[in-house]
Order: sequence, then structure tokens, then C-alpha cells
Amino acid sequence: AKTNTPITIGIQGEWGSGKTSLINSIQSSLNKQGDIYKQIWINAWEHCLLINPEVALLNIATEIIEKILYADEGKNRKEKVKEVVKKVFQGALKATATLSLGKNAGEATSQILSSSSSNIKNLRENLQSAAIEVCDLKTNKTERFVIYVDDLDRIDPVTAVRVLELLKNIFSIQKCV
Repeated sequence: AKTNTPITIGIQGEWGSGKTSLINSIQSSLNKQGDIYKQIWINAWEHCLLINPEVALLNIATEIIEKILYADEGKNRKEKVKEVVKKVFQGALKATATLSLGKNAGEATSQILSSSSSNIKNLRENLQSAAIEVCDLKTNKTERFVIYVDDLDRIDPVTAVRVLELLKNIFSIQKCV
């Protein structure tokens, strides 16, 4: 509970082996400690239904960002980070649009992650500031953000790896597990 951040923990096992039950148990245990953990639950499989993997990546990242920002009562911070998110994802959507023109999915994902690297760095820095600021608010008891990404085993393994790459690139910030 008092580990240094950022930290990423992976739970692996066969489908149906109890990974979600373990995560539910962890979440329940953290809930008993009060409001010091802002817990964010993402179901990766739901985001990947009926859309291409790149759009799913953007949807997952956007949902996590919105939930982190929701904990920040400072509207100026929210607007600043949302503007950076918009810039990053506009570039990403341009790269994604090339998929319909015949570029393979791996190339498009690489383009999202590499051509926007300075924007992703800027986004990460803004999220870092927002996370620290939220945790430092005197009116807020939040000390850590805990993000659960469930059901990765229900989606295509290549897509799952891309989801993890993007999330690791963006959310490798202090105060974030």
C-alpha cells in the first residue's frame, strides 16, 4: 500500500482461473481503507468490441484520463490536460485513419506511439502534475490512483500487447498503480 510509484503489477493465468476475483478482492480491501485510493476499473474487452484495436486503445486511455481528472476540482488543470489529450489523440486518429487506406495495424500503432512521442511525453507530464495536485489537495484524501485493466485475456493477444504498451507509456507516473 505504501510502495513507490509508478508501479505496474500483472496477474496472469488461464481464462477463468480467478484473476478478476483476485482483483475484486484487492479492490474491496482498498475500499476498506477509505478514500485514500481512487480506483479506476477498465474492462479492455468491452472497449474492443466492434471497433478496430487502435480506436479501442484511444478509448481506454481517454476513459482513464477522464477518471483521473474527475478527481481534480481545479477546472484549469482539467482543461489544460484535456487540450494536451486532444492534440495527442488527433495525431493518433490521423494515424488510425490510414488503416482504412491499407496500412497494416502494426505500422499504424507504431506511428501513434512514435510520431506523437513528444506529445505523449507532454501528456504524461501534465497527468503527472494533475495526479500530484489531486493528491495534495487539502480537501481530498486521495493518495494514489489504482487502475485495473481487466479482461485482456478475452481480446486478441496482439491488441492486448498494444493496449499495455500505450497504457505503460502514458500512465507511468507518480501516484499511479
